[in-house]
Amino acid sequence: MVENKYIIVISALAGVFGHAFSPMLRFKRGKAVAVSFGAWSVLTKWEASTILGITFTIFTMIKLRGTTVGEDALRVIIVYIVLIPYIIYKLILGEMHLLLFYIGNFSVIWYKHWKDLKEYLSKFFNYS
Repeated sequence: MVENKYIIVISALAGVFGHAFSPMLRFKRGKAVAVSFGAWSVLTKWEASTILGITFTIFTMIKLRGTTVGEDALRVIIVYIVLIPYIIYKLILGEMHLLLFYIGNFSVIWYKHWKDLKEYLSKFFNYS
């Protein structure tokens, strides 16, 4: 069993990056949401993934009809923002490795969803 939590974080980030930038898909397409959920499940023994799942479900129930890609992108970003108080709580407990995973994971999630989010938000704000 691996005792170094930083090695586990590096492995989890490798999975996230691998799904987001798959060489078999010419480094395109993957959004890394499902693998991120799995990584959070392992790293926090379902605590963070439960927060992610409940928040995502609440935002899904708000709009029961089909959603656009932009709405999904907004939902994913909001769910990760909701996770910040949990990360702060874990930092107080001395679990710095979770902050490192959050930063890496959120960076990939933001990068992979930014174009869809920008396009969606441009309907509400006049971007040039």
